[in-house]
Amino acid sequence: MRNAIFRSRILLGYSLITILLPTIVQSSYSDKGITVDASVENQVVSFKINNSNNSAAVYGFIITLHDDKHYWKIAGTPIDWTAGNIKYQAIMWMTKDIPIQQGTAEDGFAIEVKQHGKYNVGWGVMDEKLQPIAWGTMIIEV
Repeated sequence: MRNAIFRSRILLGYSLITILLPTIVQSSYSDKGITVDASVENQVVSFKINNSNNSAAVYGFIITLHDDKHYWKIAGTPIDWTAGNIKYQAIMWMTKDIPIQQGTAEDGFAIEVKQHGKYNVGWGVMDEKLQPIAWGTMIIEV
């Protein structure tokens, strides 16, 4: 009887820890002062772009997945941005009218994945002519 009570308390403790743990955020910094943060909830990976005061406005955001992993679907696109994909390994978001200005951030970018594991993600942000202005990599665990 004591073992059953002890096991149920341990199980309850693990359940509470799982519920109370905050979402883990991974960050990747570029030498241009732009930061991309990624957070995971269930199997949705959300990205936030932080634009520094010294960088150009961001009109495009692209991510690529390496190591033969792929995403399942685009799960979020900021207002006034459009999204597209290249064979489930690259996703690109673009805007013509509402860029991420200097000193601001945008967090509406999201993908959903089917596979659990570590994802090696390359990212890049582009200016109004869709020329790269910053890039980086990060490892995301789902």
